[in-house]
Amino acid sequence: MNVIPDFHDGFFDGLWISDQTRIHLFLRTADKTPFTLVLHGVKVMNASNVKQGNIILDLVLLDANQITAAHIEELYGLSGVNRDEQVRQLLSSAKGEDLNALQVNSSYGAECTALFRRAELHSGHSCTERS
Repeated sequence: MNVIPDFHDGFFDGLWISDQTRIHLFLRTADKTPFTLVLHGVKVMNASNVKQGNIILDLVLLDANQITAAHIEELYGLSGVNRDEQVRQLLSSAKGEDLNALQVNSSYGAECTALFRRAELHSGHSCTERS
């Protein structure tokens, strides 16, 4: 994937779930340069707290070895008696499938976490289907 620009104090303008496994995230840097981050092979995604004017604190991409139990708990919203076993199984599966994770942390507004196979970064905001 291309080099990711610094999105600190940039903007999370929204997202488009184009099919069951592809998500487009519309982002802008602090100087308002637009980008579309396309996630392919999405296994699970959790986005919350979307508001007007979402401000990004940081955008973090993790490879399979960096994914933790905390990421899995957040993504799947696990609770209950078998939570620890579910986390262990899902974490093992994510690592076994060599999935990556994305965290968009905010200063204000939207948070987003996703587990996916690969990502592409494109200039501008685009809803164009690319494979």
